[in-house]
Amino acid sequence: MICDKDTVLKKLLHYCSYQDRSLYEVCVKLKSFDLPSNEYDDILKILIDEGFVDDKRYAESFVRAKLRYRKWGVNKIRAELRNKGIDASIIDKALLDVDPDIYYNTLLSLLQSKKTENPDLFKEKNRLMRFALQRGYQFEMIQCALDDIFNK
Repeated sequence: MICDKDTVLKKLLHYCSYQDRSLYEVCVKLKSFDLPSNEYDDILKILIDEGFVDDKRYAESFVRAKLRYRKWGVNKIRAELRNKGIDASIIDKALLDVDPDIYYNTLLSLLQSKKTENPDLFKEKNRLMRFALQRGYQFEMIQCALDDIFNK
């Protein structure tokens, strides 16, 4: 069944209206419809002009959400945004809005919540280091946070 341009546009407007989407995500969704490829550019232009697709806005909200709710580090956020087709310059600008103090305190609270009373201090620090690296935090920042936690 071939969809017409208006039907696809309506579906994509709904798709973009309830959650911010990157241009890459919208292109993937657009290709899932049975629409002639010569119509793609017109639909994308409408979505961008009407403000339904904006990679800058998407990156900023993605950074805020992942820092605040998922407690991800900037390395993991950067990698995820790259996977979603966001330009590196947009990613860098979105990450500039991260408050270093809040970011560091988030890491501290995350590590303190995962800390156990392991008698082997070396193993405990390594376990926490691996955990924080998987979350996307920078090595040097993790070391400082671990020093703060274990030298109290």
